[in-house]
Amino acid sequence: MLENKPETKSDKFLFLSFGALLLLLSLVLAQSYLPQVAIAAIVVALIGIFYIKPQVGMYLAALFLPASEWLFSINNLSAAIIEFLFLLVLFSYALKLLDPQKLKTVRWPVFGAFLLFFLAAILSSLFSDNIITSLWFSIRWFLFLYLAYIFLPFNLINNSKVLRRVIIFLSTAGFLVAVMGLLSLFQQNWSSSFFRVKPLAVFGIYVIGDNHNALAEILVITSFLVLSLKYWFTGLRIGRILDLIFLFLVLIALGTLARTAWLTVFLQITFYFGYDFFFIKKKRLDFKYVLIGLIFLLIISLPLINRMLSLQEANTGSTASRLLLTQISVQAFLEHPFVGHGPGTFIDLVDSNIRFRANFGDPLDSHGLGQKILAELGSLGVVTFAIFCFFIFWKFWKALQKYPSQAKLLLPLITSSLGIFFYQFFSTSYFKGRVWFPIALTLVAIRLIEEKYEQHRQSKN
Repeated sequence: MLENKPETKSDKFLFLSFGALLLLLSLVLAQSYLPQVAIAAIVVALIGIFYIKPQVGMYLAALFLPASEWLFSINNLSAAIIEFLFLLVLFSYALKLLDPQKLKTVRWPVFGAFLLFFLAAILSSLFSDNIITSLWFSIRWFLFLYLAYIFLPFNLINNSKVLRRVIIFLSTAGFLVAVMGLLSLFQQNWSSSFFRVKPLAVFGIYVIGDNHNALAEILVITSFLVLSLKYWFTGLRIGRILDLIFLFLVLIALGTLARTAWLTVFLQITFYFGYDFFFIKKKRLDFKYVLIGLIFLLIISLPLINRMLSLQEANTGSTASRLLLTQISVQAFLEHPFVGHGPGTFIDLVDSNIRFRANFGDPLDSHGLGQKILAELGSLGVVTFAIFCFFIFWKFWKALQKYPSQAKLLLPLITSSLGIFFYQFFSTSYFKGRVWFPIALTLVAIRLIEEKYEQHRQSKN
């Protein structure tokens, strides 16, 4: 595995001196501009910390990854705290790359495929009715997606120890979210028709969002990430503890009674245990035991199934609105089939639809990754985005095939990534860190395994 490269004494001296100067300036200005000075001091201090020890930024990013709805605003710009954190880490890393020697070591995972998609977004923006808005959307979401959530962790997570710690921090965040969901059950009226696991406000702020799907998304990711820790922690006792945490996270995810969560968890479990059973352990299927297992699963799931059915009877408006959003997407695609209406225009398309406003009120963003890209970027965007995703997931599959002895790490990471990506065909987090950061962790794991085998091969020669 690669080791962390120690910072030079000059780097540390530079930032300690700069920090002292900043502190002195802060004391001078604090009486008149205390809030602004405090924020500026914190920002600069974080940049200094991330410059000296960039892995700290990855640990914090993993821990706060669920907090995608904890927002702050500056003038007319609004962003989540987690996005601001990634931006600071990215900025501190960019400072490092001013050194030409360090610039030579930079890696650009799946960059060619991403570049095709990004150029398609830029081209679509140029044909949009609001060019500036669409161009800003392409930079704000698409370029930031690659640089912050894929490029950054791929370069900063440079050995197995850092990867393990990042997964531990992210798993801890998932466990805390699950506990939050469990506590929400005791703050609801159990006779209510909408009684389910859902997020809670922390000091009046819904840091992960106020929708049950936001909670389910985090658990879809972290439930299987927990299993990847068994790659490092091989003891029987800790293995059982990790299994229990996995079951707890899955049960809380199912307790959200979100249709997408149920479907995603079912597909994840099928893929994970199916691949382990048939391809790793190479066992044959005994349909007698499968039938017994399905019957047992059905019996213990009946209360949840009954609860979900009762919820859906009262939730026909959600289904109808999603159907209409899909119809709006298809109509928008037919109007501009090649380059679409431009990035970031979906809500405007919905806003101009009289039928949607009459039936459902304020416009919503697309509840599905496919519909959004289809309407905003047209066939060019759909094809290039599919190429980008194909290169990622094909790399996942080839790694599983090439390194079967590493499946204890790769299989849960891949299952987690596939699960949260699939979720976005029915949700709205498609360009957020909670989707792409787990994918980046999987790419990092594959790179570290490749380096390990290459070093082993060279040592034998």
